[in-house]
Parts: sequence; C-alpha cells; structure tokens
Amino acid sequence: MVNWKRYSKDGVDKVGEIKRDDNQLIRENLIIKGNNLLALHSLKSQFINKVNLIYIDPPYNPDSDANTFIYNNSFNHSTWLTFIKNRVEVGKDLLSDDGILCMAIDHNELFYAGVLLDEIFGRHNRIGIVAVETNPGGRSDSKFFATSSEYFIVYAKDIEKAEINDLKLEEDELKAYKYEDDISKYRLVPLRRTGSNSTPDKRPNLCFPIYYNPDEDDISLEEKEGYIKIMPMGSNSIMRVWRWSKEKIMNSLDDIEVRKSNGQYTVYVKDRIKYGKKPKTLWYGKKYDAASHGTKLLQKMKLTENFSYPKSLYLVKDILQVLSKKDSIILDFLQALGLQPMLRWNLIMRIRVIGNLYW
Repeated sequence: MVNWKRYSKDGVDKVGEIKRDDNQLIRENLIIKGNNLLALHSLKSQFINKVNLIYIDPPYNPDSDANTFIYNNSFNHSTWLTFIKNRVEVGKDLLSDDGILCMAIDHNELFYAGVLLDEIFGRHNRIGIVAVETNPGGRSDSKFFATSSEYFIVYAKDIEKAEINDLKLEEDELKAYKYEDDISKYRLVPLRRTGSNSTPDKRPNLCFPIYYNPDEDDISLEEKEGYIKIMPMGSNSIMRVWRWSKEKIMNSLDDIEVRKSNGQYTVYVKDRIKYGKKPKTLWYGKKYDAASHGTKLLQKMKLTENFSYPKSLYLVKDILQVLSKKDSIILDFLQALGLQPMLRWNLIMRIRVIGNLYW
C-alpha cells in the first residue's frame, strides 16, 4: 500500500511508521482506498482472526433508479450475489473466533442475502434479523406498501463464543425509575402476572395469599393477626397468579413493596435501574430517521454529493454499542463512497471517524 497520510487535529502528515501494540498489531484507525477485494486479501497477513466486528452496508440492489450497485448488468442479481459472496468469505477469515458480522440490507435482497450468509457462516450461527424504522412517514412512491423500514442481519463466526451488549437506556426511560432506596433507584412493577399463562388453572403453585401489616410494613406468607390478606386479583375480578414463587418472595423482601390506592393494596416488585436493556428485533424512534439524522446532517456539512442514502448516525452508533467493545477492531469494507475498506477501533476514536468522515 502506498501514499500513506496521517490525519490529526493538527493537519496532514506523512507516515513514517504505523503505530502498533506490544504484539505488533496495528493500532491506528485506517482508511484504505482502492479495490476492496484486493485490499481485503492484503489485510489477511496482518488481521487474520483478529477482527471483532464486520459492519457492511452493501448496495441494496433495488429494481429502480435508486440502484447504486456499480456492477449493474443484465445478470444483476447473480452478479450482486457473487460480489457479496467473494468479499464476505474473505471477511470471515479476518474475524476472530468470537467475531460478528452485521450486514445492512433492505427487502429487495433480504432473503437471498440471508441464504448466502447461512451458507458461508452456517445457519446455526445466525444471531438475528433486526428491522429498523428508518423512514417513519413511509415512501410515497412505493407501489404497494409504503416502505418505512430496513434490516440488518447478524451472524457469529462461532455462536457459542459470541456476545452482544445491552442498548443504553434513553433519558425518558431513565426517568421512569423515580423511586430510590438504600440499594438503588427503581420503578414499581406489579407482582401480579398478566397475559397468557397467568391464571390459577395454568400455574396453580403461583396462586396464594400474601399477608401484609401496614403498621409495621411487614410481609408474611402465613396468616397473622393484624395482617391484611392480598390475592393476585386482576381486573373484572379475575383471579390471576403471582410472578414469583413463595420461596423467591421470602428471599427477595428488599425488592417488594406494598402500596394502597383507592382502598386496595397492591404488591409491587422493585424493578431496579439498569443502564442498559436487551436489544429487541424491532428498532424505532426519531433518532433512527435517516432523513433527519443522515441526509440533513450531510447537507449541513455540504457532503451530499459523495453520499447516497445515508444511515442515521445514531443507528450506526447503536449497532456498534450492541455488537462491539471498547477495544474492538472493526472492519467496514463496503462503504458507498467508492466502496472503500476501512478499519477502526477504540470507542471514542471510532465514533469520531464516523462523525467526521462519513455522516
């Protein structure tokens, strides 16, 4: 590779030496411009089995003028599959044993991309498929359903070794934890179970009385003088069951609270504050709007000529939050801007690279 340059807050410098760690592994953010297939093979000598996350956003290959697949021809679909296959196979070699691949895609090639990735990684290594509402208003030019979502598919090199992280709670979610005791902040969730399998005929062992003394703020599972009997009665006087067994209740009294409202006593569980939540398979919210946090952001930066159909900055940030760690090595080799390969790591620097160069 030639014409190395180092970009910093002080400007552009010539590169005399690449920064490496004690194991001689490159530890700089790299942007490599050129044919991505050749570049991927060139990286194997340095990064084989070292990359922790591959995030790729390939051309979506729709049957419309929005198609940015530069190898378009009369065999477009098979060409697209071959193009992706050749590059993902090399990418798999670069992944560490606990490495993960994430591919962004829309409905046009979703099923075919899934089968292709099943073939390369093994169906048993598919972690999940996530739908993201990237266009809340829906596309007005859609012939049938107004397209409002895209997807990303996640595969592990070895699902037994792979791990993902929680998503950080939003500020409005944190506000729900409005109570606090000596242990932590918490919110109140009824101990009474609702929904399916919540009646005594389905779970007879979870239907029993809880006795409460309001003067002493004491809970018992045995009937005592001065204690009020509380049953898991639901709306419309339908008997329900408790979420917890008798044993768990008695072992978790610090996490139980009884409150009186409208003359009725209700037993609650203290759902203690967590600063993360298990990511779901459906992501939606204003921050994922590609127009507001992708296109308009580029317009402010006067970079729209170089980027077509950008993602929301916050979508990519959350994907990295879930699928990578602080010191992860992350590879992106199907960027829309010239289809450039890219390596980046270190959470703070990684977000700077994304924020300053790509969105």
